[in-house]
Amino acid sequence: MSQSLGQNWKQHLKKMDFALKTWIISCQF
Repeated sequence: MSQSLGQNWKQHLKKMDFALKTWIISCQF
């Protein structure tokens, strides 16, 4: 249970990190 939750959290963190980088890049140009 907690292991799958950790996996979901890691995937969510990756998505958020990617979205943040994309947002920063889009703001720069």
